Amino acid sequence: MLLKNHVAVQNFRLETMRQDPGSLVFTMNQISLASYAKLGGRPWLLGAEQTVAHELVIGVGSHVASNSRLGGGTRHVGITTVFSSDGGYHLSERTNVVPFDEYSAALADTLKATIIRVRDEDNWKSTDRVRLIFHMFKPAKDMEAEAIKAAVERLELDNVTYAFLHIAPSHPFVILDRNQKGQPRHAPRKGILGPTRGVHLKLGNYESLVVFAGASELKRETDGLPRACLLKLHRNSTFRDMTYLTRQAFDFTAHSWRIMSPERFPITIKYSDLIAQRLTGLKQVPGWDDDAVRFREIGRTPWFL
Repeated sequence: MLLKNHVAVQNFRLETMRQDPGSLVFTMNQISLASYAKLGGRPWLLGAEQTVAHELVIGVGSHVASNSRLGGGTRHVGITTVFSSDGGYHLSERTNVVPFDEYSAALADTLKATIIRVRDEDNWKSTDRVRLIFHMFKPAKDMEAEAIKAAVERLELDNVTYAFLHIAPSHPFVILDRNQKGQPRHAPRKGILGPTRGVHLKLGNYESLVVFAGASELKRETDGLPRACLLKLHRNSTFRDMTYLTRQAFDFTAHSWRIMSPERFPITIKYSDLIAQRLTGLKQVPGWDDDAVRFREIGRTPWFL
């Protein structure tokens, strides 16, 4: 009811309120941060070196909805807000959550509507250099890349480059640091042999390993060994600087307006997952109307934090 009437909402559990003061102060920091962002504040932005006239970073994530603890579920895809290179928001005209087999068309439509609006707001010229970087939860197929390119070409922009970057948490590689004795120095220690946040290994012209969350970011000694993420660039990408793309993805892990500490994945992916999760849940609420966040002002805020 509140979202449908353009009222920002922040909820927390009764168990959270009952925490001891030593722990509650950290929780209140997170609640304050998310509430400030939902009310229209900008807690911080990224430092960015603008190498082209306009650069947009688009994240595509997913959420698996299941009506039962047994068996599989239905994968829904959330098309998140679009970011400029400094982490500023360019909220799309429609933030959709669609079944998996429909997301390619929805992505092309949303991207086209968003670019039209951003181009008008920032007064783009048709000759300006534009770079579009996609952070995707799955490898991009050739037909998906071509569909996106075709949608943008219809906007009559003369100089556009693309990068389709798959951010894969599951892969066969493991990074070990033999000098890592664990954190803290006294027992029990966490993250023994774990790599440090920010470690980057370039595997080739199209693949890189990067550690978004290292030994110091683990919360408990039972969390296991920190894992790197594999970044894979689609061969149809026309912008192929893997060092730049990896550094940018890493920077976006430290740009969350949801928690004070870095996220385990870039917020381009994390926010998209949250959008898909929230909208999938809201669809189960009697009387909910998706148009409440698609077309009204509340949809142009980070309501999903």
